[in-house]
Amino acid sequence: MKFQNNPPQKRPQKQLSEKAKKEMLRIIGYTLLAMFVYFGASAVPIPAVGYAVVGIYMTALAVFAVVYICYNYAFTRKDVTVDMLPDDWSEEQKLEYVEKPKQHFAKSRWMIFVIFPLIITFIADVLYLFVWTGFLEGLFIR
Repeated sequence: MKFQNNPPQKRPQKQLSEKAKKEMLRIIGYTLLAMFVYFGASAVPIPAVGYAVVGIYMTALAVFAVVYICYNYAFTRKDVTVDMLPDDWSEEQKLEYVEKPKQHFAKSRWMIFVIFPLIITFIADVLYLFVWTGFLEGLFIR
């Protein structure tokens, strides 16, 4: 039996909306700014400044992440429909229970523009400390 060698079909690419492009550029800009401040302060010869910046960044990331998760009900109400709710609730209560998480998600969207750049900054720092530094040491120290 012969098998036909069919090349994989390319999926059509989705075009990003203008709003999505602007949000992506905003996140990239905030990420670059966060990295510039973080690594710039870390390069200051006074160790206390570097430690303070790392502490501030870590605290900000932890606080924003916890607030974002708590404010959005830990995403537990994400897929709840009106049919899943108790029958003794009124229709208004059911609609409010289903719609409130959507409203919270929309209101807290701005926190993503803080959380994401901080996460990327810490990933870059870990890569710098544990991968790049080790790579350079491997090149020059044997």
